[in-house]
Amino acid sequence: MRHDYAQLSQVRLHYVECGAGDDLVILLHGFPECWYSWRHQLPVLGERYHVVAPDMRGYNLSDKPKGVESYHIELLVQDIVELIDHFSRRKPPSWLMIGEPASPGPSLKDIRKLFPSWWRCRSRRRQPGGQTSPCGN
Repeated sequence: MRHDYAQLSQVRLHYVECGAGDDLVILLHGFPECWYSWRHQLPVLGERYHVVAPDMRGYNLSDKPKGVESYHIELLVQDIVELIDHFSRRKPPSWLMIGEPASPGPSLKDIRKLFPSWWRCRSRRRQPGGQTSPCGN
């Protein structure tokens, strides 16, 4: 497992990553946890995927902006979108976001609603035969 930081447009997020390849899995912690809640899943998933478990804004080693307005769902979702782009610089990966079901944090539904054009261009759906194509096609 490797620790590093991603400088996003508004915050710097700490993350732990494991594995490699084009298939990206992002593990999102709930309240009041951090990347460490995924410590057992990281190496197992890392055997097949590039797995990233960030500390969300305001948690653990990530930036902690002042004021409640810095934690609106739109900003949390923007952080995830930018984090996916951070790991997609060379080639758009197939990706999957996993979060805790009871968590009040960002969901795929939030990303689709708040960043529809980003979603259409970057989300991928597995097709029969293992091929991928952009969502909506």
